[in-house]
Amino acid sequence: TCLPKRILVLSRFSDEKGVDLLLNMAPELKSRIPEWKIDVFGDGRKVTEFSRIIQEHNLDDFVFTFLTE
Repeated sequence: TCLPKRILVLSRFSDEKGVDLLLNMAPELKSRIPEWKIDVFGDGRKVTEFSRIIQEHNLDDFVFTFLTE
């Protein structure tokens, strides 16, 4: 079996980094390329908002977040 293809994001979770844009596009990406996964590494003041976006769009099986300090 092949491992899933991955989009990797290493970023501070803030407005200017644009991670929210990727997360809001994720439902469309999931429907077009479901074999891919998104890994987001970072931390910052937008953690709660990003978690909410992932939950609202039911992306728990597509977007994986890893908090760093």
